[in-house]
Amino acid sequence: MKMIAAAPSLPLGRPNSSLSTLPPTKLFAAPSYQNPAIFPHALELDTAQGIAYTDCTEVDPDVPLVQHIVRMDLKTMKAFPDDPFQTMLAPDPSMMVLDHPQQLLFVACAGGITVFDVRPGHFRKLGNYVIGHSTTSIIVDQSTQFIYLPVASAGGRPVLQIARYNPNGA
Repeated sequence: MKMIAAAPSLPLGRPNSSLSTLPPTKLFAAPSYQNPAIFPHALELDTAQGIAYTDCTEVDPDVPLVQHIVRMDLKTMKAFPDDPFQTMLAPDPSMMVLDHPQQLLFVACAGGITVFDVRPGHFRKLGNYVIGHSTTSIIVDQSTQFIYLPVASAGGRPVLQIARYNPNGA
């Protein structure tokens, strides 16, 4: 069993990042692998499928580069060739949570929640949902599919939004 950690590196030129494997029985990191996400902020592991999800938080209109999800195969340590415009996130991503029974990836963003279908062979964006202002945290109860979204200020007071996500849209 390997543990994975995001390890930022700052090469000359444009900032970048890498993933390093950390064997639990060793006190040193194994070789790093190039992570194509620029300025990754969050990391979520799907150990059943052997996939790491990370967000690319950099925006560059000259490339064009948008805030999006990057998937890495943990067996080959290579990124999937996903189109960033197909995996684009709501503005200002902050946190990711994987709902294992439903095989859904939730990304909490200041501009809403972005949801992805992560079933094997079916990775696709289901949509962006605005539930409250600045939904930068999310908790998923995997037994009930309730999602809990603390909102720091709604009408001047903190509020906990509670919703049940139905991937069928009903």
